[in-house]
Amino acid sequence: MELNDKDKRDGYVYDPQIKAYDTSFWKSTTGTPAMATNVIRYNADASASFGQHLFADVEFNLTVPVKPTAGQARFWGLRFPVGTGFGAIYFEVTGTTFQAVSIGQGGTSETTAITWIDGTWTAVAINYRIRWENDEVRFYVNGTLYVTHVAQVPQTALPLMISNSSADNLDLNYLCVRRAAGII
Repeated sequence: MELNDKDKRDGYVYDPQIKAYDTSFWKSTTGTPAMATNVIRYNADASASFGQHLFADVEFNLTVPVKPTAGQARFWGLRFPVGTGFGAIYFEVTGTTFQAVSIGQGGTSETTAITWIDGTWTAVAINYRIRWENDEVRFYVNGTLYVTHVAQVPQTALPLMISNSSADNLDLNYLCVRRAAGII
């Protein structure tokens, strides 16, 4: 597969209404996310995809139940459960901070805070998109580009991962992978 020929890249949509919490796709790493009506619910749970992705456009449609507040810890994006030593790209809520994080091969990180829009993003299904190319990572929320990282761009295939350490309901409505240079 050619890296720069977007017409030859792969993709898919993961719809919980069709696949539910598919244990041939997801590996639970903390607790066990469960189906709640037609979404996958993370309540003090985490999981990672068995498949790994390289240079992809990934959209997580999530419902984050509350604005970032003290004591919260959750993230979604591309990273290994074992940690960020192979690189990582993800959105993160740590206490009152919402941020975009990119970690390169050497473990050096690039982090940019994003101002949470409480009346728009809280308890509503919102698209959180990560567009990862070999020379930059772009982070979009609800269709708007908020952050571009160029200093720390992973070059290793990474699994999708969702982690909610908080005892509340982070819901995955669907996820969409577009233009992946590789899905392993």
